[in-house]
Formats: sequence, C-alpha cells, structure tokens
Amino acid sequence: MVVSESRREPKPVDGPRSPGERAPVGRRTRSARVLGRVSLAGIAVSVGLAVVVGAAGPSVAEPPLGPPTGWPPYAAGGGWPTWIVVWLLAAATALGGVSLGLALVALRRGWQPDARRLVAASVLACVALVLVPPMGSADHLSYAAYGRMATRGLDPYYYSPYRVMRGGDPIAKAVEPPWLHTTSVYGPVATAEQALASWLGGTSVRMTVFALAVLNALAFLLAGSLLYVATRGDPARRSRAAVLWSVNPLLLYAGVAGAHVDVLMVAALIGATLAVRRSGLLAGLLLGIAMAVKLPAALGAAGIAWAFRRRLESLFVAAAASLAVVATAYALAGPYAFDQISRASKYISLATPGRLPLAYLDEAIGPVQTRLVLRLAGIVALAVVTVLLLRWAHRRFGPSGTGPLPAGPVPDDPAAAADERLRLAVWVTGAFAVAWLFTAPYALPWYDALGWAFLALLPSSRLDALFLFRGVVLALAYVPGRVELPKEVAHVTLQFRAHVAPYLTLAVLVAVVVVLLAVPGRTRLPAAPTPK
Repeated sequence: MVVSESRREPKPVDGPRSPGERAPVGRRTRSARVLGRVSLAGIAVSVGLAVVVGAAGPSVAEPPLGPPTGWPPYAAGGGWPTWIVVWLLAAATALGGVSLGLALVALRRGWQPDARRLVAASVLACVALVLVPPMGSADHLSYAAYGRMATRGLDPYYYSPYRVMRGGDPIAKAVEPPWLHTTSVYGPVATAEQALASWLGGTSVRMTVFALAVLNALAFLLAGSLLYVATRGDPARRSRAAVLWSVNPLLLYAGVAGAHVDVLMVAALIGATLAVRRSGLLAGLLLGIAMAVKLPAALGAAGIAWAFRRRLESLFVAAAASLAVVATAYALAGPYAFDQISRASKYISLATPGRLPLAYLDEAIGPVQTRLVLRLAGIVALAVVTVLLLRWAHRRFGPSGTGPLPAGPVPDDPAAAADERLRLAVWVTGAFAVAWLFTAPYALPWYDALGWAFLALLPSSRLDALFLFRGVVLALAYVPGRVELPKEVAHVTLQFRAHVAPYLTLAVLVAVVVVLLAVPGRTRLPAAPTPK
C-alpha cells in the first residue's frame, strides 16, 4: 500500500540541544512536509503560467496553427506582446526549477507525498497542456509535415517539407525555417507516429498537431506509470520517481507542452529496462522500438547487456530481437533514413561546452576537422564520465547492494535474481544516459527526459542538483524557442545561449567530475574481537 505521509511521528526530544545537534525527527518531518507542499505549489504555478501563455494565442513562443476548427488545441486569436511572453516563460522555467529543487530537498529530509496523487496531478497537467497549442519550438510543425508526406507516399527521409509545400499542401506550408528544407532526422517508429497523427488530422494543421500532442502526452503518462510500477513496495522511492518524472515542470514544459518525440523514446526504453526482470525477448523488442524512435536509445543496450551477462541465452535473444526490430524498421524506411542523422551528428549546439572552442578551432583547422575533433572529444568525455560515475556509484552504494556492480554471488531465488538484473540495468543505463547528457556536443532541453527517467529510479545524490541546474540553464537558453525571432529578442536570447550558457554547462560538467572523483571508498569497520 502506498503511504502518502507518515502520520506517526516520534515525539520531540525535550531539553536544549547543542549547536551541532540535529532537530528532532518529528520536527524535521514537519519541516520537510511544509517544504514539500511549498514546492508542489510552485510547480503548479509554473505549469499554470505555461498553460496561460499557450492559451493566449500565437506568439514569439507559439507558432500559429491556422484558423480555429472547434477542436483543440484552443487559444485566443491575438496573443501577447513579445516581451511579456518571454518573461512569463522564463519565470515559469525558473520557478519550476527552484520548486523542483525544494522538492528534492524535502524528499531527502523524509517527505513522502502520495505518489498516486502526483500521478493524477500529472494527468491533469498533461490534459491542460494538450488543450493549448504546443510552444517552445516549431518542431511539431515539421513532425506534422513528415507524417503528411508518409501518408501521401512520399519519403520524408528523401524529400523535405518544401517539396510538398510547392504543391500547396496546407500542412507543409505551416513549417518554419530551417525545417522547411530539412529531411527527417527521426526514426521509423517516430515517423509511424507522425503518420498516424496525419491520418487523424487530415489537412488541418490544428487537428494534426493536436493528435501529435495527445500521442506524446500518452507516452509521457505511460513512462510515469512504468516508473510507478517499478518502485512498488517502497513508498519513498515511489514518491521520488513521481516527483522527478510525473510532476517535473521542466519535463512537462519541454516534453508535453513542446510535444517532442523524445518522451516516446524514453517510455519504450524504460519498458525495455524493466523487462530484464522477465524476458530477454521483450527487453530486446522494446529496446529496438526505442532505437527506432531515436538512436540515442542505444545507450540502453549497455545496461541490458550487463544485466544479462551471466544469462548468455537471454543476452543473445535480447540482442537478436533489438537488431531485428531496428534492421526491419530502417529497411522499410528506405536507403535515405540515415542521411539527416549523419548530418545532424556534426552539429554543435550553442549552450553546450563544445561551443566554447568552436570559433578558435574553425579558424585553426577548418570547420570539417573541428566537428570531427569535437565529436571524438564528446565520445572520450562520455566514456570517462561514465566510468567515473559507475566507480563513484559502486564506492558509495555498491557494498549495500544498491550500486551498479554485483554485491555478491547471484541469488538462487528467481525473484531476487530478477530484481538483481533490474538493478544492474537501471544503474548502467542511467550512468550512460546521464554521462551522455553532461558531455554531448549537441543537446536540447527536451533531451533531458532520458536522464530524469533513470535518475528517478536511482538513489538521491548530488547528481540530482547538478542535473537540475544544467536543465534549468538549457531551458532558459531556449526561451522562447522558435528560430525566427524579432531582432531584439534574438539578440538577448542568443547572447545568453551562446555566451553565458556554455560556461555554465561547462562549470556543471567540471563539478560533476569533481564530485565523482571526491567520493572516497567506504570505511571498513574493524573486525570484532574474537571471544576467548
């Protein structure tokens, strides 16, 4: 049974306390409860601000969706002035980040909110965000165009939306630069989702975008449900998972309000990770589906392989199943499915540490060599941070049986062995996912869904605060989010994105390395004296 909050509290200790003595348990519990409620109130206001901005109508953050049809998403016609939208969304992002930080502090102090209520609140938040138009980017318009091309028999990996726009197609005409001349970078399963939305929406931009938003919101809620199931039997872990995923305002804004396909990938990858308890076949199939949404899901292969390393038959079945799904999906997608992926792999986003040496390297060795050097540096950094993270986790959590490496012999009990496989898969996949997000030369705010999903299953640590700070920096760097902006807004946005954010994300990466290197090994207790 899930417990909302402990109603039985130890009685406070009477008498004065020394300066270094902690407050009584009952008082700490009450303060954590107050802090937790304040954090939830802040999260509600943050999400509410995003809903209000969306309902106000087309703006610098919200592309127009054409005339009203009587169906969602609903919005007023005029929209708000540019700077009001920018400041409201920046305030929503900052408030959401601070509120989530307070929630993490409250959880560490013993706060245990009812996870069922948080999941229910997540459903309400998703409904509210889906009923207003997507905001924060214009990606959903390119999704709609790729789906439209697929339903019309055109290859979205070969043709750009411009090809369809020239024929007067109303969906393609809504696409904004630079996506108008860009072929699809998404996997075949993502294209299938986009085609389904196009089939449901027909020639209406508004209806197609609404179908996309609903499908992605359902994927977000499915991921939250899987995390809820994964943490059964432990109210504290279940509360943590619900806070870090279901009511995480950064995810609700980037993943749901932005209607980004990343949440579909994460839902499939969570399912693949949880499936290691029962079936190598199911784990492999779901991993293949996740990779056919977006290729970064391949990071999950490391965790699944490590979990099955002592069950070679299951490991072979999982590998064969995932490869079969990916090979079949991309074979059906056609020979051009990797073209845009290859081009996108050379991109460097402005808010990451890779942006800092870009100009100097371009001048010294040329743009092509610079991209190659930065890609190789990103791979090396990923490997180093992953190894450090696994080492840190084992030294801090391993001996207690919660870390990433085996704490002893394989359990004889099948249920205990299944739990052990799940523990290993979560730790190793989580390490690769979080390390990739800290070190990738190209990262956007909605990519963080992958990291939050696995942090939600891991013990509380300083990584939470560092990942949260980085997430807030990235989110603020992409407010209001659209590519074509008024000159005055573009100047401020790009100044922060290109000249402030990369230094902050570099500082976070350095802090992560310092934290991972600074944790000592566990102190061994002296052996008990032998009785004479």
